[in-house]
Amino acid sequence: MTKIPERTDIVTRKCFRKEELLRFVVRDGKLHYDPSGKAAGRGLYLHPESRDKALDGKAFSKALRHRVSPEEAKEAIDESR
Repeated sequence: MTKIPERTDIVTRKCFRKEELLRFVVRDGKLHYDPSGKAAGRGLYLHPESRDKALDGKAFSKALRHRVSPEEAKEAIDESR
């Protein structure tokens, strides 16, 4: 029996299969979209339907323990589209 990796969406706090989610990381003090899912740095997962709710940056800041401005959040989310 193969175990399917699951991660939690930072906005809804629901679990989804890892491949259904978008991964973001903080590198060099800046939030980046991680399409490979393997970039070094503290990461978090966001469901594509939760993008608009995460635009204020508060969910990113809380999950990353790093201040993320709304502009920085919007920039990273735009990268993922």
